[in-house]
Order: sequence, then structure tokens, then C-alpha cells
Amino acid sequence: MKHRITLLLLPLLLTGCGSQLALLSQRRDKVELNELRMEIADLKETIECYQMELQTLEERISEERARSERDHKTFASSSSKEERFLQVDRRIAKLEELLTRSTLEWSQKMKMVETEVAHFADLRSTLQQISSAMRPANQSKSVRHLVRHGDTLQKIADEHGTSPEKLRKINSLSSDKILVGQELLLPSK
Repeated sequence: MKHRITLLLLPLLLTGCGSQLALLSQRRDKVELNELRMEIADLKETIECYQMELQTLEERISEERARSERDHKTFASSSSKEERFLQVDRRIAKLEELLTRSTLEWSQKMKMVETEVAHFADLRSTLQQISSAMRPANQSKSVRHLVRHGDTLQKIADEHGTSPEKLRKINSLSSDKILVGQELLLPSK
């Protein structure tokens, strides 16, 4: 008798576990997508830092050129041509060294950024493949909306004849917060 009850309850338990596993998988995908977005934001911040460093180096080179021009005026009043040439050569050597070092650092940093961008593109592609593979057949044919600048959940709902509540439910959103570039599923009509 106990075994019959267990056999009758087993399909119910497995069905409940299956839906829980699907929910856990969706949450994991969202977490991975959010982590990817945070890494992209970090990458953008790194690029901005590199651009600021490059700007600083360009300013230093400009200052050195201005100093060189001032020195040139000073050298013009100097009596020894050989002494002037030596000073100018030293100044030029310093500028060339600074430029070479800066260019090398910048190219190394840009290679790192390019590698990271390629890595993120691969991750995004993998996440999209996983996400599409995990969607039930009826969801794969559903209409989607790509969030643009200025979009709100209410505006999207109004445009597609639905409610923000339905959009939140279909997309497993806990709030009305959406991001530019986010893809939302729309309810079938």
C-alpha cells in the first residue's frame, strides 16, 4: 500500500521539480546576463580610463614641445651652435622616448580591451544560444520587443495592447525597471 502511494505521488513530485528547475535555470540566465552587463560597464570604464591616460600623455607631449620651442628661443641667443644642437637632440630624444613608451602602453591596453570585447561577444552569443534552447516551443515563436532609449514598461504595454503586469509576468521581472537593449517577450494575441 505504501509503495502504491509513493508511485502515485512520484509523477506529481517530478512535475513540480521540473518547473522549479526551469525557474532556477531562468534565474541563472538572468544572473549571468546581469553579470555580463556589469562586466561590459566595467570594460567601458576601463576604456575611458585609457582614453584619459592617452589625453594626459598627449598633454605632456604638447608641454614638452612648448618647452622645446622656449628652449629653441633661448638657444638662439646662445653663442655655441654645437651646444644648442646637443640640447635640442637631448630634448628630441626625451620626446621620442616618451612617445614610444606611450604608444607601446596604449597598444598593449587596446589589445587587452579588444580581447575582452571578443570574450564578451562570445559570452553573449553563448547566453543567447542557451536562452533560445531553453525556451519552450510556444515561446520561441512569440513576438519580441527590443527596449530603446525612452521606453518604459507602460509605454511598451500601451503600444502592444497589453498591460505592464502581463509584461512583468511573461519576462519574470520583479519591477518596472528595464534597460536599453533588453529584449522583452510580448504576449501572443
